[in-house]
Amino acid sequence: MIYTIIFYSLLVVTLLLLYYFLKIKRPVSKRCKFKISKIKYYQSVHNRKFANFSVYIKNKNAFFVDFPILFEFYSDQRFNSKVRISYSTLNGEAPEEILNKHIQFETKTKSYTYFINDIIVGKIDIEIELLIDYGNPVIKFEILKNSYCELMDVYKKEIKFTKLLKI
Repeated sequence: MIYTIIFYSLLVVTLLLLYYFLKIKRPVSKRCKFKISKIKYYQSVHNRKFANFSVYIKNKNAFFVDFPILFEFYSDQRFNSKVRISYSTLNGEAPEEILNKHIQFETKTKSYTYFINDIIVGKIDIEIELLIDYGNPVIKFEILKNSYCELMDVYKKEIKFTKLLKI
């Protein structure tokens, strides 16, 4: 009788431990919700054009590992431009460079995927700087599907640089 009680007790403890360890190994699927702000355009001397926008995160203290964002460069005409894109997560913090290269668009869309590995507190501020030789570039920003969380919507923003910027 006592052996039966010990056997069933050990069986229950073993099953509880097994359930606990299997539960830990299951991938956690969080739901991610973002909001992308309106784009602020401005222009400086020497044909430099800037665009700023923010990506707000519902989870205020999110830690992203290999979190993908996409930038696509295209236009309805040819363009040639020096492109610098950076982001910052906190005010006063030095911006993290995403892209700093010369892009020449003829007919095929150019794409660049960047993986964020950072602690994001509330929002990400993204700044795009262009030094345009000719043409009017269009940049599409998109948050891509990832293993960290399930996206609740499609998060895209199109940034159009025209000859005369509306400031």
